[in-house]
Amino acid sequence: MRHFGTKQLKIILSLVIVLALGLAFSGISSMATVVEGVLAPRDLALSEPDSSLGGCIKLSWSYPDLGEVFAFRVYRGDGRSEEIELISEQPLWDRIDGSRLEYVDVELDSDSYYRYAVSAVGLDGREGLKSQVVGMVAPGPKGGYRATLAGKRIIISIADQTIYFLENEHLIKKHLVSTGVDSYPTPTGVFSILYHEYLLISKEYGGAYCYWWMGFAPDTGMHALPYNPGSGTWTGGSRL
Repeated sequence: MRHFGTKQLKIILSLVIVLALGLAFSGISSMATVVEGVLAPRDLALSEPDSSLGGCIKLSWSYPDLGEVFAFRVYRGDGRSEEIELISEQPLWDRIDGSRLEYVDVELDSDSYYRYAVSAVGLDGREGLKSQVVGMVAPGPKGGYRATLAGKRIIISIADQTIYFLENEHLIKKHLVSTGVDSYPTPTGVFSILYHEYLLISKEYGGAYCYWWMGFAPDTGMHALPYNPGSGTWTGGSRL
């Protein structure tokens, strides 16, 4: 067994410490590179949709370079603990001005407190840091909503691609409608219109502008003929 003197031992320990610090800083540098490529979303804010049945919270945030992002993840918690859970992960969606992004959380308990954070997922699938956590009490009905519901009903027929508008069980209007594609089908059942937005931008259909949005299920709603901001044209009724 080889023995070392005190001076030699100090030198060896110094080298070990330097080596350990080098490895530690190397790890930090590597971690910083990952975080640098996938920044935390900024300016997360909570608000109400334009009008709603209640229990709906709209999130909006910004991100400096959308070209580096594959998707955003939305996390939600309540006032009972500090924990937040993933509730949505989807590709880029709802761009209003190219940098502001939105998500509407629905079917919440009115007058209950909810907390949210958002993170970005890079093109390589790695998740970056979460945004700041922001909280809000889920609002009740907004915009005289309940008064407008009485006697109104909409029937959408997937079989004949027709939408029917009724008031007090009298047919007011009907016209052609285009329901979801096989990969993103229109859900069947009985629903309520949960909220209205003047404009949402489709994540599923290439960023098309969907005006006069009426959301009736998570990430699902009715809207006017889509507008393509790239070409500056509307989708004609003949293409439905």
